[in-house]
Amino acid sequence: MANNDASVPAIQASFALPADCTIRGIAEIVSNCRQILSAGKGLSLDCEAVESVDLTFVQFVVSAARSAAARSLALTFQSVPEPVLAAFARAGVAMPAALACASSRS
Repeated sequence: MANNDASVPAIQASFALPADCTIRGIAEIVSNCRQILSAGKGLSLDCEAVESVDLTFVQFVVSAARSAAARSLALTFQSVPEPVLAAFARAGVAMPAALACASSRS
C-alpha cells in the first residue's frame, strides 16, 4: 500500500560532485542528477571536492533547482567551497536559495 501522505518528506539522494565541474565533465553530472530527480527523489549535492567550476556549472545548478522545484523535490547543498561562490559572482547570477543557505553556514 502506497503512502500518499504529502507531509512525509521524499527520500533525498546524496551526490558527491567531482573536483572538475566544468564543461568537460558536466554531461556526466547532469545525467546522474537527472536520474535521481526523475526517480522522484530529492537531491543533496556535496560540493566538498569541487575545485574548478565555470559558467556551465552555474547553468546546471540553476536548472537543477528549477527541475527540483517543478517536481516539489528538495535540492540542498553541502560544503560549498569558494570556487562555486566565485563562479556565481562572476556570472552575475543569483544563487538558488538552497545554495545561498549552505554557503552562509560554511
